[in-house]
Amino acid sequence: MTPYLVTGCPLCDATKTARNQALAHLAEAINLLSHLGPETDLPTIRINLGPTNVTGDDIRNCHSIDIPAKLAESLSDAIDAMNSRISSEALIHPRNTSGPGTTSSTSPAPYGKPGLYLVGGV
Repeated sequence: MTPYLVTGCPLCDATKTARNQALAHLAEAINLLSHLGPETDLPTIRINLGPTNVTGDDIRNCHSIDIPAKLAESLSDAIDAMNSRISSEALIHPRNTSGPGTTSSTSPAPYGKPGLYLVGGV
């Protein structure tokens, strides 16, 4: 068998496009955040964002954002809080729960995720 190159892979292109959009949105959010602090806070930390396994055509999707250490600490705290919330939501609102106190999967999905969710408090 002779190896050959497959060109014009729609699934590959769609995956790359979604990845590149996510990188651009994340870079934009961090860049905007970096401008919120006082001008006296000088950047001391560089955040580099880019796709894994970078090839020549991926270089334009790499971003470097300089932020002050104080902002890095705040960003770290916000990510920790988000991780805690997501973890607790996964415990409180398990998917595919059946029995009393659940809603049907045809109801609008809270938290933006399909599945069954507990109704009321825990």
